[in-house]
Amino acid sequence: MKSILIATDLSVRSDRALQRALNLAKNYKAKLTILYVIDEDSPEILHKDLSKLAKKEIFEAVDGKTKNVDYKIEIATGIPHIKILQTALKIKADMVVIGLHRHTNKGNSMMGSVIERVIKNSLKPVLVVRERSESEYKKILVAFDFNSHSKNSLKLALNLFPDANFTLMHGYHMPLLGIMGASNSALEDEHKKDCENEMNDTLKEVIKNLSKASKKSYKITNKLENGSIIDVLNKEVLYSKAQLMVIGTHGRSGISRMLSVNVAETFLIDPPCDVLVTF
Repeated sequence: MKSILIATDLSVRSDRALQRALNLAKNYKAKLTILYVIDEDSPEILHKDLSKLAKKEIFEAVDGKTKNVDYKIEIATGIPHIKILQTALKIKADMVVIGLHRHTNKGNSMMGSVIERVIKNSLKPVLVVRERSESEYKKILVAFDFNSHSKNSLKLALNLFPDANFTLMHGYHMPLLGIMGASNSALEDEHKKDCENEMNDTLKEVIKNLSKASKKSYKITNKLENGSIIDVLNKEVLYSKAQLMVIGTHGRSGISRMLSVNVAETFLIDPPCDVLVTF
């Protein structure tokens, strides 16, 4: 990872995403661009003052935290999500970091629509930061769906955080379970076993390819649960105390639908932990 973009609105909770971006830039010796966007709908007469104030607040926010970090500050005027995406392309960002800002109540965040639009249109991974932490991610939950997008999500997470403890999570759904009677238990067991075999085969393939390059030993646990992907992931975050959830935006068992408006509000506007969305 050579270039990271952190988009901030300088609200109360924005320091969490900024601290995470600084840590990532330091760990990977990546160039960090700190972007503040002045909404084009704000009175033009205020733009100059807003720009000065934003620069001042950013300098104060990073004061004493930028040792060994190559960073720059950019102030732009326009539509926030478009400016974020344009800046990411311009600096060839490998990751976009955004915080959960100006949160008012569950499912209602002024920054929510910006996050959703950035994720829907980004070509690079987007890290949505919820929690305050100066340490590296130690427990990571990866949503898994037996497709190339899930494989890429896992590869990216392993490359970025090789020392973390990973849980590979698949939620399967059998809608007729409980209706067809006791014989359905055997059907579920068979389906679960097939999923386990496929997960193990896929994991071996991914690890084999990564190990050729890094010769690293990874700590990964596979888990399967009957239920919707949202419920399964939420329960596992609480159980494992995961600090980061990794989600691919495509798949055949529910992950592809995770950017619908309702699910986006659930997972990306009010997530149970930090979320890394990959493409």
